[in-house]
Amino acid sequence: MSSASRNPTNRFYQMAVDRLIEARKAKSWSQYDLAKAWKRHQSIIAKVETGQRRLELIEFIDLCVILDIDPAPLIAQIHNTMGGKVENERVA
Repeated sequence: MSSASRNPTNRFYQMAVDRLIEARKAKSWSQYDLAKAWKRHQSIIAKVETGQRRLELIEFIDLCVILDIDPAPLIAQIHNTMGGKVENERVA
């Protein structure tokens, strides 16, 4: 088992990515359509959606704006699902 699959934080990150995918599909947009709106290459969208590339927070917010998603409820849902606790193995 890889460290990525053991890390519970990945489950919550995947919730966010899944919401972006749902929103893209709800708009009947292809990965290419989203990439064009974001001014990025389609392969970036594919890598994000398949877990090969992680989004930075500002990128996540950019995509939420493009897809007409309010990121606050999604972040709150993830926070509540985590029980209000930070579950990250990389603590400074």
